[in-house]
Amino acid sequence: MSKGKRYRKETPHTDGTQHPKGRRFASDEDIRERFGVTQDDDEQEPDAYVGKYHEKSVVRYQKRKARRQKQNKRDIKISPWLYYAIGVTLVAALGALIFVGFRSCSTEQVGESYTAITRGKGIGDGFPAMVVGNTVNKENFQSVDKEVVALSDTALVRLNSTAKEKLNHQHSYNRAMLAVAGDNMMVYSLGSRGYCIKTVDREIVRSEAENNIITADLTENGQYALVTDAKGYPSQLIVYLSNHNEQYKYSFSNYYVTGIALNEDASRAAVTAISAENGGIVSAVYLFDFTKETPSAVLTYPDVLLTDIEYSANGTVVAVGDTMTSIINGQSGARVDYPYQNRQLSDHSIDGDYTVLALEPYDSTSANQLVLLDKDGNVFASLDTTTKADAVSLKGDTIAVLSGGNVMGYSVNAMRNQNPSQAERGPFSTKPAGVDAKAVALSDESSVYVLGVSEIRYVRL
Repeated sequence: MSKGKRYRKETPHTDGTQHPKGRRFASDEDIRERFGVTQDDDEQEPDAYVGKYHEKSVVRYQKRKARRQKQNKRDIKISPWLYYAIGVTLVAALGALIFVGFRSCSTEQVGESYTAITRGKGIGDGFPAMVVGNTVNKENFQSVDKEVVALSDTALVRLNSTAKEKLNHQHSYNRAMLAVAGDNMMVYSLGSRGYCIKTVDREIVRSEAENNIITADLTENGQYALVTDAKGYPSQLIVYLSNHNEQYKYSFSNYYVTGIALNEDASRAAVTAISAENGGIVSAVYLFDFTKETPSAVLTYPDVLLTDIEYSANGTVVAVGDTMTSIINGQSGARVDYPYQNRQLSDHSIDGDYTVLALEPYDSTSANQLVLLDKDGNVFASLDTTTKADAVSLKGDTIAVLSGGNVMGYSVNAMRNQNPSQAERGPFSTKPAGVDAKAVALSDESSVYVLGVSEIRYVRL
């Protein structure tokens, strides 16, 4: 046969015809035999074999599809390089967050922001933060556990170092005053009977005293004390357990109480009070042990107006007055007094074992002074300054001084190690605080909260 177009032999049909491509058409008998359709079925339902063919085709398709899916599952494997790439991406993202954080805020803020993200605590929009209400007094502005607590005339607000609002509690107390111990915050109405104790999560108690409240204090374990006026007595002290049952009561017969401080476990207290004597004033410090019915000691200070009192964790009581500060052993009553001599007190701050006094001279020839007293009443460090302190705050090795719209940071160790023959050692940092700044509260040794007229600021020293 010659090369070229080849012809396929045509195959005869069952009816004798030839298929043009050489293929053989299936006859009716072939279809019935393949699909099990009998002649009777064919006669009764001519399309039966077509339905059975479709049904079997669907079954075969579903089986093939199931085999392919099973095979695909065996074939899908995640490469270890994919896990590696995901890990590198996450580490890079976290590194970028930390890098940006260090450039824009403190280490503590970065750490708190990371904790907030990972634990769902949330972060704020940053400082400055607007004051909620009309005004916040200096004594109602505190820093606790690196957070700031501010009590205005209408609200109690607690913010973290990113200005995240952890608490915003509206109140209606007249002349509202604040006491803070860890997570516990007390708001009471000076000269009225109402008070409440809250945490950021819940309200512990809301009640009214029997008489008008003069002052109050509380502890981290939930115990608290109220000093009120009383019928027939100038003042009365009532101490409550954490379940709000009365623990201790004492009535003052000769003195009007001006301040109170509980020790850490509320087993003792120190109270400042004033009275009149020989045409002048006399202050007193009462020391209480609640296992005894009467005060364990009463210390008097003629011609001194005691304005503040603090019970330190080491058992020392610090009583601050207008012309002197007294460091007192809370158990024995032994005391060491530090008189200001030719200076007057601008402000003070207490942290741990130390008390810092900002003193200004009565005359223009003497220098302003920062004096740091230890728990024994000794001068631990001192420094003459050229500027008057409007407010001070002490935290660890740092003293923050607000003066003339600036906040300055001084190192306690640098003050202590200063050579008297050398020139005055200045602050290690000076930052603008705002011309309206009226109070400062250190968050830690390198950052400080600043209270302005209408906003709270955060300054990195």
